[in-house]
Amino acid sequence: MFSFKIAKKEDLILVHQIAKNTWFKTYKSFISKAQIDFMFEKMYAIEALEQQLIFENNNFIIAFIDNKPCGFLSYKIIKDEPIIKLPKLYVLPNIHGKKIGSSLINQLAEIARKNNKCFIELNVNRNNPALLFYLKLEFSIIDTIDIPYYDFVLNDYLLQKVVP
Repeated sequence: MFSFKIAKKEDLILVHQIAKNTWFKTYKSFISKAQIDFMFEKMYAIEALEQQLIFENNNFIIAFIDNKPCGFLSYKIIKDEPIIKLPKLYVLPNIHGKKIGSSLINQLAEIARKNNKCFIELNVNRNNPALLFYLKLEFSIIDTIDIPYYDFVLNDYLLQKVVP
């Protein structure tokens, strides 16, 4: 069965390991290797994760199956707005389809409700097959955006879901 844990600084190694085992496989079919390598270091090196946790008000939830880490998400509560942001959601590729991602979203919805937030919002690359996962979970595309990111451009959809 699933269990969940709010990550502390010492748990970020688990986040890093899950990211390492998902990031490259997830993006290799629609983002260049140079961009994948660059973004991984910027977002998933241990120091980058610590920065996000300690200074950028990001929180991480780690999912476990039989006490083994298998996925995570990060979230950020947006003050003075009805939104909780979902910057990251990854599940190990070999266990896709076991409802871990949707269970993580349910955990986030509970946090959103406790914080009086009406919407979960995230960006997803327009070519990412995960878009279908989010649409199935009743996220809606609310905008198409191109975000300059160092020497790259992130071609994203902005998605939003009403918190049930």
